[in-house]
Amino acid sequence: MTLESSGGEGDRRLCGVANLGRRPTFARGRTDEAVDVLEVHLLDFDGDLYEREIAVAFLSRLRGEIPFPSVEALRRQIALDVDEVRRRYSSCGTGVVQVK
Repeated sequence: MTLESSGGEGDRRLCGVANLGRRPTFARGRTDEAVDVLEVHLLDFDGDLYEREIAVAFLSRLRGEIPFPSVEALRRQIALDVDEVRRRYSSCGTGVVQVK
């Protein structure tokens, strides 16, 4: 996925990984587990996007949403997902996203 941010220091295009769904690893026992949430992890970004208008574009799907047995297992899978995004979109972090 890519994220475009406007305002502030100017427009930027960033790579990231996202989950759109119900967060099954954390939903156990919650009453709001039927609510879909969009979570975005930006690559090579260290900043504050609160109160900023952003647009998220989904470029490809890596995998379906699955529950993990632990937070550590989820973290390991996210690291693999990030590696895959960097492989597919080698221009991540340059401000221009090119699809291989």
